[in-house]
Amino acid sequence: MIDWAERHAVTDIAVGDLSNRVTESDIGHLNNQKLHQMLLGRFVDVLSYKAGEKGITVHAEIPEDKTSETCCVCGMERKANRIKRGLYRCKNCGEVINADINAAVNILKKVVPSPGPNPEQDRDSGLGPPWRVRILRGPNLS
Repeated sequence: MIDWAERHAVTDIAVGDLSNRVTESDIGHLNNQKLHQMLLGRFVDVLSYKAGEKGITVHAEIPEDKTSETCCVCGMERKANRIKRGLYRCKNCGEVINADINAAVNILKKVVPSPGPNPEQDRDSGLGPPWRVRILRGPNLS
């Protein structure tokens, strides 16, 4: 991940606040939460260390509230905009986008200050269009 970020001139990585989520294991509510926080904490520690070696800043525990209900293009907040698990359609500006990408862009906006409108870029936020990343697994990696 860090090598990819370095190749693409990424300067900041945002990690949402997942402290209230639990793992798939059911070892009791409190133990689930402790285990999840421990795993996430270790991930963020390693990510921060490796990113820091390359001059990349990791912003951890970014609040995720309302990020899946707010349009990343126009800022309109409306719970009904998320019409299916994976689909977000804004009733205000008409943007149709993957719901997780929409939320991720909103989390990133909490970290990266918006430079304002710029006709050279695809979005008014200055972030550009979202990128799709595929993680390949298995012997043939396809």
